Amino acid sequence: MIVKKKELIQFKQTLLLFTLTVVNIWLLAACQSQWSNSKEDKEGFHLMKNERLYAAQDTGQIIVEGDKLRVGVGNIWGETYTLENGEKSYGVRAGLWLFFKENPDSDVHMRVHEGQTIETKGYVIRIVEINKNDSMVIVGVIPPPKKRTP
Repeated sequence: MIVKKKELIQFKQTLLLFTLTVVNIWLLAACQSQWSNSKEDKEGFHLMKNERLYAAQDTGQIIVEGDKLRVGVGNIWGETYTLENGEKSYGVRAGLWLFFKENPDSDVHMRVHEGQTIETKGYVIRIVEINKNDSMVIVGVIPPPKKRTP
């Protein structure tokens, strides 16, 4: 059987995409079942009300609420940074790009660390884990409250 180079490349790309999708689904399912079955684990982590967990690998995107918010992930490395209380710390950080479909003027890029919480445009975005070895970032997102119609 003769396989053309283009077909082989397409097969490899499809296999990689399938593998990444399966890994993300498995990771999210494991996190959801672990954290939603108990309020707290040994480290005191708990899932907040209406919070959903999302994971992305380096240069990946997370799509929230049917594309109202996209969270780009990349540039994962260790560095020294200043905490909210003014103290210096060293740890793994990631670049986060926030893209708002309904308000593109609010798009923003920032460097984040594990445990950090960002509140913007009604969203609460919590950085649950940054894993340098797997180039993976896990975030918890609480969407803005639904507007009530009279």
